[in-house]
Amino acid sequence: MPAFSLDGQFIAARYDEDSGTDDLAIFSAQGGEPLKRISIPRFDWQRVYWLPDNSVSYIDKVDGYANIWSYDLQTGARKQLTNFNRKQIFAYAWSPDYKLLACQLGTSTRNVVVVK
Repeated sequence: MPAFSLDGQFIAARYDEDSGTDDLAIFSAQGGEPLKRISIPRFDWQRVYWLPDNSVSYIDKVDGYANIWSYDLQTGARKQLTNFNRKQIFAYAWSPDYKLLACQLGTSTRNVVVVK
């Protein structure tokens, strides 16, 4: 799920064709090779959002709990933005002014049943 920066100058997208990694790559909207590659976790549907301070938000799971983090593209600093005690974030989105965050939280349960 690629995402344009707020000024429309850059695109953030997963870049793993040649490297075999799950890096997030920052591209110029004009095209070309990645300007920067960032190692952030990849989940099934992981969406990255650009934030007004020139950082991107993403989901990371630490100590078994999923939370939303930011990565500052200038400094490389990572910052935990939420403090949920849930195993999974199914989806999230920022309000247009980036002051509110909507999240769909929960857990996934899977069982195997053998019927004879």
